[in-house]
Amino acid sequence: MKKNKAEQPDTEETVEEKETALPEEENAADNYEQPAEDAPVQKSKEEEYLQLAQRIQADFDNYRKRNIALRADALADGKADAVKAFLPVIDNLERALETERQNGTEGSLMEGLELVLKQMTQVLKDLGVEEIDALGKPFDPECHNAVMQTPCGEGQKPGEIAAVFAKGYRLGNKVLRYAMVQVTN
Repeated sequence: MKKNKAEQPDTEETVEEKETALPEEENAADNYEQPAEDAPVQKSKEEEYLQLAQRIQADFDNYRKRNIALRADALADGKADAVKAFLPVIDNLERALETERQNGTEGSLMEGLELVLKQMTQVLKDLGVEEIDALGKPFDPECHNAVMQTPCGEGQKPGEIAAVFAKGYRLGNKVLRYAMVQVTN
């Protein structure tokens, strides 16, 4: 096959272009060396992005921990509110049983009420609720609420609790209801 003359000049130009391209390739090689000079800049950018990613991850971990703590606090507050709502019911049940015992009432109704009271106090214990011990103990304003004073009787000391009008309860370290007491003076 014969080649056209039109194709031959292209071939010659191509050869010339290749010859002239050699100096440009040398320039291109210089350009490739230039990123090597930019390597510290690129490395600092990588370090910056890595530090940014680590900060974001640390922020997210802190956010997650905060949410876990908030959720636990909300659960404890809800539990405390539910227990507080039942305390007057327990008080009334105890008063009713005490009144009927004083009247000498016996029978299956009394036994049933005593079982219900026992079950309710067991549920409170299972939830971690404790009764605040008061009678005969020294007055403690952190868990007792003094509503009356009385002179010291035999064997009593000043500042001692002589009577309990309403039981106090605590959930862990948190007082749900202060014990309403009478204190000797």
